[in-house]
Amino acid sequence: MKLIDADELLEWISGEFEDFEEEVQRLTYQINAGTFDPTPPVQPDIKPGDKIRHKGNPHYGIGVVHEIAKSGLRAHCSFPDYDKRVSHWEPRGYYRLDKLEVIKDE
Repeated sequence: MKLIDADELLEWISGEFEDFEEEVQRLTYQINAGTFDPTPPVQPDIKPGDKIRHKGNPHYGIGVVHEIAKSGLRAHCSFPDYDKRVSHWEPRGYYRLDKLEVIKDE
């Protein structure tokens, strides 16, 4: 998938297709209306209280979801099983939902 800058595209179209004013206006309307916006990715069904694992950092161990951010794209999680001998830092914070997987009955 390629993402483009809609404002730059509209500026270019307006300059290149001066003889097609009505078509440019229709296209401008559709771009501004979001007709060609990419489809947002479907987020996994993760909710507070779920046990999770971080896909990119399996060494964190099993974590717990505390809350879902207002954006719906991240979850506040902690990983109490993280081995403190590796680091005194405990992985706790907001993580992207697409990087988390729910652990069933483990």
